[in-house]
Amino acid sequence: MDKSLYDLIVIGGGITGCEAAWTAASRGCRTLLCNITLDQVNLPPHISALFIAEKDIERVLTDLGGGIFLQALRRSLLGVFSEPNEPNAVISLDKREFSLVSKELLENHPMIDLRQALIGAAHIGDNIESTSIFGEIFTAKKALFAPGTYVGGRIRVGKSVFSAGRYGDLSSDELKKVFEDQGFKLVEWEGKTPQVVDMRRVNMEGWRELPPAGAAIQDIILGRKDIPQVRMKAFWRENQGNICYLFPLSSKTREAQLHQKDGGRAPSGVMDEKAVVRDSVEHSCLIVGSAAPNPLKGLAFAGKFAGKNGYIECALDGRDKALKLMGEG
Repeated sequence: MDKSLYDLIVIGGGITGCEAAWTAASRGCRTLLCNITLDQVNLPPHISALFIAEKDIERVLTDLGGGIFLQALRRSLLGVFSEPNEPNAVISLDKREFSLVSKELLENHPMIDLRQALIGAAHIGDNIESTSIFGEIFTAKKALFAPGTYVGGRIRVGKSVFSAGRYGDLSSDELKKVFEDQGFKLVEWEGKTPQVVDMRRVNMEGWRELPPAGAAIQDIILGRKDIPQVRMKAFWRENQGNICYLFPLSSKTREAQLHQKDGGRAPSGVMDEKAVVRDSVEHSCLIVGSAAPNPLKGLAFAGKFAGKNGYIECALDGRDKALKLMGEG
């Protein structure tokens, strides 16, 4: 690939950026995807489960068909459940496997260059020049910014506050000035990271096993009827009017449950969406305000940075913004 000028540069290798890069590259665009670290490409930031209305599953998965999100999801799937009291499916995945599969797919796509780079500056003219904090310059005709929670990122642990991305790595404070100089309004967004716990140390009294989704729903999500349905345990309970969940984090959890080790309770960590006791980490970042202008040709914001929430919504937004940049949306 001629690397002197890319058709598209995507800043941020999370769920949004990866879907955007894959969409553009699959349509013949020479695409550069930059992420702060290659060890966390397409690594889901929070819980390892997706909630989606059963009536929307087929439509959403059709929209994402052929994309990297759906390919990685099917290869890292741990279980498909039904949400208590709601007509929703709950899809549980191995976050680390999801990331590794995504990295493999990106590295083997002939139209994608995957680079480890923290972008600290951007010059927007006839082309868009993005500069890393180490002085590397990448030039592209168009750019899509999907930095997630990294612009102006702050982590709060107890009373301590420090500048960092969601995993404690570097935040991208330099991009804050770039966007403000272009007239974009940035607003603060706050979130929390639930705890990872060991189920062997959790009092399971009052917890109930999450029921598996029906065969038809599992077939749609798996994509092929000849793939065995995943059998793995997750749990739920009501707590002060809220529903709490315990989800497995990895395939090792699944293996332990399938072999009924430790009485069928997983020895590896699990995550509770609402937090069994309290949230382990609070974090904040800056995102583009919903009323912010976007007059610059060839520039788009997507995903969390554009105010979207949820893995599937962010993946769809990355795809849609990439299509729009290419004149197809």
